[in-house]
Amino acid sequence: MIPLRALRAHPHYADLFQLVPRLLWPILWWQLNRMIRWMQAEQVIDVLFSTSPWGLITIRYAGYKPDPDLYRPAPRIFRPLNDASWASAVPVEIELRTLSAATRTALFLPREAGGGGIARSAMTEGALTSPLNTS
Repeated sequence: MIPLRALRAHPHYADLFQLVPRLLWPILWWQLNRMIRWMQAEQVIDVLFSTSPWGLITIRYAGYKPDPDLYRPAPRIFRPLNDASWASAVPVEIELRTLSAATRTALFLPREAGGGGIARSAMTEGALTSPLNTS
């Protein structure tokens, strides 16, 4: 059994002795020793417990050492490069390097190029002006 003086000095248990009246310290000491022996016997590495004002301990959660063989991730499967999921939506006959910058913009950024039936000048129509006065 761990002596009362050692438990009172331990940083994990010192605050518990502040909560329990001195007359009930032997009950708290007995409960802490029981909990520590149980943790060692069951190989519990972490425990969440509460203490009553009378020094009684209630274990709320016990964290056991995880089994290293318990979790095995599924092996990763890589798709071959000729898989259809790697295909592009751009038609083969369009060679991007031979297109001009304006044509590339019209193909891939239709809003920037005034696409969608909106004239380029009408894209900012109704936009709020800046509240800052820069004049």
